[in-house]
Amino acid sequence: MRPFFPTHVMIQTTSYCNSACAFCPYKEVKDELPQGMMEEKTFVKIVEELSRHKEIKRVMPYLMNEPLCDKEIVEKIYFIKEKIPWAMVHILTNGINLNEKLSEKLINSPIDWVGISIHAIREDTYRRFTGRKDFQKILAKITLFITEALKRRGKNFILINITHPPGYLTEEEKKEALDYWRGLGVERIEYFPRPISRAGNVKWLPQVRHKKIKGCKSIWRNEMVHILFNGDVVLCCMDWRREMILGNVNKNKIEEIWDSPFYLEVESWIRGEKEPPRNFLCLRCEEAIT
Repeated sequence: MRPFFPTHVMIQTTSYCNSACAFCPYKEVKDELPQGMMEEKTFVKIVEELSRHKEIKRVMPYLMNEPLCDKEIVEKIYFIKEKIPWAMVHILTNGINLNEKLSEKLINSPIDWVGISIHAIREDTYRRFTGRKDFQKILAKITLFITEALKRRGKNFILINITHPPGYLTEEEKKEALDYWRGLGVERIEYFPRPISRAGNVKWLPQVRHKKIKGCKSIWRNEMVHILFNGDVVLCCMDWRREMILGNVNKNKIEEIWDSPFYLEVESWIRGEKEPPRNFLCLRCEEAIT
């Protein structure tokens, strides 16, 4: 059942990323669409509204981006926790910006946990996968961060995310990666055996095209709102090209957008109650229920 107000919120405080992962649309869309940082007044407006809703369960200050590209991300985490202390707060990062100073600030912050996406454990694989040539430095920073974080914040503070892109990560390297992270004491490891095309936004991956849909199996599908750096509310984290703009938090409250006739109409498309336009995002998505 759809709640009266979203219980999970993703906030894109910056739209930037410092990598170019093979299965991510960012390297293409960054040149196609405007990018930027969320204005402070927009961020404060969002958090202030959320603070008036006790049903909020999670606030995630990241969305289709690298959250540590925001130099004020830790301060924003403090602000969220100050205003919404009952909500869980976490981020997912590639770890590239985890220098000693930022690592210390994150560990000392009230954030509940930090997820790290690192999809290779060998230098050549990482370079092919991300286009970056500084794997050893990045691995050293991540390793130091994890070691210190587990010691001071406990086993639940760190999550490692690994996606197995076809043609990049072998079974041998997968085992090597799992052994490495477990050897550091990491217990929370998410492994995805295949990437998805992000509703057709990653062109080299297999595409899908549904004639009809009757739901979505993505986590928190009808409980979560996704807010871009400019205040636009998009349908979900698959909408990399901003096809479904449901409203803007600079113009309306989240509550008003959530209950707007257009948003409710889109919900009826997702549930299969009404026929959607032929170019509807969900008709191209692997997470759709058919």
